[in-house]
Amino acid sequence: MADTHEVTQNLMQMYGMGTKIRQLNQRLFITLSGLRHLSPGARILDCGCGTGHMIQTLVSMGFHDVAGLDASQDMVEAARILTGKKIVCCNAGDLAQHFPAETLDAIVLSNVIHHLPSVTEWRRLFSAAAGALTPSGMLFIREPHPGIVVRMLERMSHYQVFYIGLMKPVLRSFVEESELVNHFFANWPSCGKTLLEENHFQIRREFSMVLHWVTVSQKS
Repeated sequence: MADTHEVTQNLMQMYGMGTKIRQLNQRLFITLSGLRHLSPGARILDCGCGTGHMIQTLVSMGFHDVAGLDASQDMVEAARILTGKKIVCCNAGDLAQHFPAETLDAIVLSNVIHHLPSVTEWRRLFSAAAGALTPSGMLFIREPHPGIVVRMLERMSHYQVFYIGLMKPVLRSFVEESELVNHFFANWPSCGKTLLEENHFQIRREFSMVLHWVTVSQKS
């Protein structure tokens, strides 16, 4: 399910700013999650790739068989221009239509799950991911974590005085995505692990990265 036009345009603005900070954050995620230790030839899908910056970072770190998927045509076109890689336009839960069974070694879900509006959509996504991954394939999840920094930014989003520079699209996202994020925070802690297990994923490790919570799972 694609985001609203307003959410998409705000995200594209945010992705176009703070390049060095974003690249550093992505490199930390790739390294700390263990994604960095996969073979350079690993077949990786960035599901919900946005404008393609995660793919660009993965390629710069030596991975060459990387593809992307996003529900927004605007995002897909931008990602194709930036990366020159295969970028598919479809809903995350439909990824199996474009990536055959057991053909991917890893799938990255970075800030994707909270954009899906129901637990049913989460279950559909994990089912599709499990089908596309090879035996022992890896699933790397990064989602907002309701810690002190996120809560502080959410409060700041109510005051226009903070809407300057890079902070403007960041804070706007807390307003435009508030219903989705609140749904995620209310439901993911109680059902996320169960949904992964239902779809034959075993959680290998979890950790916090300031604004995010990272979950690394392996298909069993």
